[in-house]
Amino acid sequence: MRKILFFSCFLVLLVPVHTIAQSCSCGGTPLLNSLELPATQPGYWQFALTYDYNNINDTYEGTKKIETTRERITRTGLLEVSYGLSKRFSFSTLITFVQQDRTAADEFIRTRGIGDVVALIKYNLIPMNAINQRTLSIGIGPKIPVGDVKLRNSGILLPEDLQPGTGAWDLIFWGYLFQGFQPKTNANLFSTFSYRISDDNYRGFRYGSEFSLTVGSSYVTTTPFDISLLLRYRNIGSYEINGNSESNTGGQWLYLLPGLNVKVSNALSFRVSGQIPIYRDLNGLQLTTTYTSSISLFYTIMKKPKLQIF
Repeated sequence: MRKILFFSCFLVLLVPVHTIAQSCSCGGTPLLNSLELPATQPGYWQFALTYDYNNINDTYEGTKKIETTRERITRTGLLEVSYGLSKRFSFSTLITFVQQDRTAADEFIRTRGIGDVVALIKYNLIPMNAINQRTLSIGIGPKIPVGDVKLRNSGILLPEDLQPGTGAWDLIFWGYLFQGFQPKTNANLFSTFSYRISDDNYRGFRYGSEFSLTVGSSYVTTTPFDISLLLRYRNIGSYEINGNSESNTGGQWLYLLPGLNVKVSNALSFRVSGQIPIYRDLNGLQLTTTYTSSISLFYTIMKKPKLQIF
């Protein structure tokens, strides 16, 4: 029964949580909202492999849409790996690869490369069990600047938002709350939050600190197909250069995220998901997401450890 509840909880987590912001307020890969695996049970390995397509063709000034000819497409591959160290502690890492295509004034630029890496230690404040069907987890860890930040086009250094990496060490806080209601209903409620405190890179450039809050529900069926629907609020502060705020950066967004999960076995599942912006209030004039779509593969190795670390 406990394994069934755990797997149901895991399926609930396989919901669309990817986003890459507009060209002026995105740095490299979509790290913060890609941390989707829960705190893992002891001895369990969890893998999430995702391909994310982001169409960034809307231009907004504040809450007003502006017609322009700028276009941008971002394609990202993400691999998250999580291992349960004990009943309370688990470790997760996120590795990314990004390709960005930008067209402006008949000029086409393409960049690609490995993005920054995130490493988190997660702690289960309330572990999942068959009685209360509730879990509460928190996490903390660094964003490690391994992505390239020195790509050039015709000898000219490209702007930060076209670089695969950020060049800065950031600190990330993460949290997750889940509540199941079986056997009364197969619907579940959950919420995730993440917060990134940014630092300067080697050029004195600092991305705005970022906050993201997601709330939603999923419905687990007796068929191979489960559905989910979420709302996400995202806020990014203005960027800074040598302590001075950059115009046309930062803002707030509200997204609707539908998803469909396909269960192949207790260890393997797929997910198709999307993200649709329903409200945008940006600082100045910015290019922003029109829609995103993604496909993910999730795999769990359910093996108990001989010795727990904590």
